[in-house]
Order: sequence, then structure tokens, then C-alpha cells
Amino acid sequence: MFMFCIVWSLGASLQLDSRPKFEEVLRRVSCRGGLPATSLFDNFYDFHEDKRWVSWDKKVPEYVHPTDGKFVKILVPTVDTVRYSYLLG
Repeated sequence: MFMFCIVWSLGASLQLDSRPKFEEVLRRVSCRGGLPATSLFDNFYDFHEDKRWVSWDKKVPEYVHPTDGKFVKILVPTVDTVRYSYLLG
């Protein structure tokens, strides 16, 4: 949980090419195991259910188009929309 907070409080403002270097440092100083093998930015720590790292892909719901067909109501869920909605929440 602590690592998730560091990744998204300090690492969120980094440019994309700096993130791997940041992750490398975090992995070296981490005294706990259980970090995902993939990028820390591509995973979230599930505080509520599993208490483990899970891929953001698992949180993307299936797209359901609006029944009235209005363009302004269309929001296609992607990894990015789910990730940033979660972080803002």
C-alpha cells in the first residue's frame, strides 16, 4: 500500500521516459516482496478485496453504449480513464 502511494504521489508527475528509472530505485529500496513483475504504473494495489497488486486492465468494465445514442454521453472505458478516475476518487 505504501509503495502504491509513493508511485502515484511522487511518480505521477514524471515524464514517461523517467518512470522506469524511478521504479528501479523503488524496487531497490523496497524492503517488502510482492511487487508486480510488470510496471508499478500498470498495476494498482487492491486495498479492499485481494490486498495485492492487480493490473489496471482487470478494472476496465465492458463498454455499454448509451441507449439514446447521444454522442455527448459516450465515454469508452480504457485503462487510462479507469486509472485516473480511481486516483481522483
